Amino acid sequence: MELSLYHLLAILAALVFISKHLLKLHLSKPLAIPILGHLHLLRNPVHQSLASIVAKHGQVFLLRFGSLPVLVVSSPSAAEECFTKNDIIFANRPRILSAKHVGYDYTALAFASSTPRWRAHRRFTSLHALSPASSLSKLSPELRILLRGLYSGDREGFQKTEIRSWLFELKVNLLMGMITEKRYHGEEKRRLRKLLEEIFLLSGAMSMEDFVPLARWLGFSSMRRRIETAGKEMDEFLQGLIEERRKLGKWKEDNSSTIIIDIILALQEKEPEDYSDVVIKGLIVCGAGRNIM
Repeated sequence: MELSLYHLLAILAALVFISKHLLKLHLSKPLAIPILGHLHLLRNPVHQSLASIVAKHGQVFLLRFGSLPVLVVSSPSAAEECFTKNDIIFANRPRILSAKHVGYDYTALAFASSTPRWRAHRRFTSLHALSPASSLSKLSPELRILLRGLYSGDREGFQKTEIRSWLFELKVNLLMGMITEKRYHGEEKRRLRKLLEEIFLLSGAMSMEDFVPLARWLGFSSMRRRIETAGKEMDEFLQGLIEERRKLGKWKEDNSSTIIIDIILALQEKEPEDYSDVVIKGLIVCGAGRNIM
């Protein structure tokens, strides 16, 4: 059945109503469209799209990506005001799909909103997981292993070497040494690398469902299953690390241990609610992301 002009006008009016009243979009520049908001303005690379919008509409303005409000700030003075005078207002995080499944239901440090517990966990991470001093003691032996690997084998003269994988292995072994005092080799190392690359890729990704919740019910959210699978695999891996250190029990015998999981297990014994296994895994995710990336 063909739509009459009356029906087309009625549909247009309904879309305008949704756009203006339900999504709180105003038909002003930059132009927003119903449901999608300003998403239609974005092209790859996204930062260049935003730069072109800034050039036309000023250095501070509000966009709406689907149902999410997005403040675009391109002025140094305005950015400074956001992160100094108004830092508490901007401390909260958006509830995106990856934060739910990779960030332990929005509780991991990198995805959680500002609370007293969040600030305590941030201090812990700064002291133990992100501090340069925490990795310096393990850097020299790992560098020696790296150099021996580069110079080993039947090589004559100078040869091209794909250094990226070597540096990734260096960072992973430094990280895992800090977290659990363990090195990875062979197939175990390849599985770990694949998991970490997938997690880091997805943890910063946003799906259409994040912007338009209706996309899930329409079948347009193709990333959900991938994020859920990676989150489950990561959770099982991290829980295995915790159980391994818990069984060793070194955190009970040595109060001076510098292994991150041992330190948190000791805190867990004193403050079980603030340092549950979920919290431990969330802190490891944050420390891993900052150290490897």
